[in-house]
Amino acid sequence: AALAGRGRQGGGWRLAARNIARAPQRAAATALALTIGLTVVSAVAVTAESAKDSIEGMVGGGMRSDLLLKPLGQGSGISPEVALVLREHDAVDTVVELRFSGARVQDANTFVAGTDIEGIEEVADLGITAGTLADFRPGTMLLGTDQAKAFGLKPGDSITVTFPETGPVDLDVAATFDGDDLVGSAYLVAMEDYAANVTSRLDSAILLTTTGEGTGKDTVSDALAAYPNVNVQDADDLTADARAQVDQMLGIVTALLLLAVIVAVLGIVNTLILSVVERTRELGLMRAVGATKRQVRAVVRRESVLMALLGAVTGVVLGTAAGVALARSLSDSGITSLSVPVPTLAIYLVVAAIVGVLAAVGPARRASRVDVLRAITVE
Repeated sequence: AALAGRGRQGGGWRLAARNIARAPQRAAATALALTIGLTVVSAVAVTAESAKDSIEGMVGGGMRSDLLLKPLGQGSGISPEVALVLREHDAVDTVVELRFSGARVQDANTFVAGTDIEGIEEVADLGITAGTLADFRPGTMLLGTDQAKAFGLKPGDSITVTFPETGPVDLDVAATFDGDDLVGSAYLVAMEDYAANVTSRLDSAILLTTTGEGTGKDTVSDALAAYPNVNVQDADDLTADARAQVDQMLGIVTALLLLAVIVAVLGIVNTLILSVVERTRELGLMRAVGATKRQVRAVVRRESVLMALLGAVTGVVLGTAAGVALARSLSDSGITSLSVPVPTLAIYLVVAAIVGVLAAVGPARRASRVDVLRAITVE
């Protein structure tokens, strides 16, 4: 409004800005609903975009496997026969199984992953930070870097894992790694140790590399036709699925913005109608000195747009700052990249301007229909 108030002498934007400046508290209260709504939506948009970029970076940077097999449906698993079929297939080079079980590590209740030792380096870049992957064997564990710091452990130290079925088991820390978000657990044990302490033989995921000779997802899917519960995905599928989940969350939050928009429209309409009633004499004088109905409507519309943009710009700025702070605070949860969706935020501002125009339709029409003779006699 301050920028518009410096516009051309007698211009519509300047008149609109000065009309708003007469009651700044009223204008701020009117824009508050839109500010709150856009603050929330902008914060979620920044966090969601950062999450999507982080997922793409994780898949592109740490995933070395050509394909990933996951069971269809929550709580199900993949038969161990699938891994046997894949290992015998000519198109498949490396097969690594992953299984998960609840357990207690030291004094923390968590999930422990069992994995094949052979081939783990070919399907995933675990990001070893201390020790060496060559020391990973039965009787040892790969421990997440953050968890190692929390427990005060280093490679060569002993760690206790308590399995629900067999009780406590002492393992040696072979190495620490950063790729816990990639494999889904900060505690990796050899499949031999996992099988000795967990009854279930179902795989939670299978990572594999192919020979590359014209093989791909379709070839592996055909080989597993007898196992309809197995979903074969490549890197693009993983990224698309993850982005779809984030977009779904963003869509729900954006839908809530509609409620804020409705409230904002009602607030702007009420404020403009009150302003028109209060300025009946002024509007009559404007018409008397030559202002057309179109010019009067334009001034009221611009007041509405300025109030809408006041709320929108404030909301976007506050929401962006909150989103950046939230994304930074979730770095330990896998959001390692920071991305601000500028086009999306720009769309929010355009929508706010359109809301301002629509909210002014009724009040602007009322202002342009003021009876000139009757209006100038109003005290």
